[in-house]
Amino acid sequence: MDDRASKNRTQEINAYKRRVYKRFTLELKKGDFERLRAAADAAGETVSGFIKRVLAEHIGDAAGQGRPEGR
Repeated sequence: MDDRASKNRTQEINAYKRRVYKRFTLELKKGDFERLRAAADAAGETVSGFIKRVLAEHIGDAAGQGRPEGR
């Protein structure tokens, strides 16, 4: 894949994410974040994946399952 095709693919993925996802900031005290990271590590997940799974379980939704193809 040449640089131009790679750049176009990246732009397509970013446009998809802007249409489908909503980003937001979550503020945690450093100690709370470390506890969150430890829980995610213990579950074998990333912090983001852990948060999405816990939210999905809590609200009864399939959060985190809609991903761009190939990701």
